[in-house]
Amino acid sequence: MLRITRDDRALHSTRLHLEGRLTRLEAEALEQACAECRTIERDLVLDLSGVRFADETGAALLRRLRSQNAVLANPTPFLSELLSEEDV
Repeated sequence: MLRITRDDRALHSTRLHLEGRLTRLEAEALEQACAECRTIERDLVLDLSGVRFADETGAALLRRLRSQNAVLANPTPFLSELLSEEDV
């Protein structure tokens, strides 16, 4: 299960705080939340400090979002390692 909390208090960015597990089952919900945030002209920041696990689908989604200029903030060492891997 992945909990997504949106924070629009910053002047030029929208922050999504993620908590839980980012797997194939939750990837669609995260994609939808990010798409909703991009309808307004603000930077998108994903706070990954609460993500305990990500499977390959979740990691690939985060890499794709990063390539689309989303900021991936506060990744755990586990997530940092997953995010550094290239898509196979």
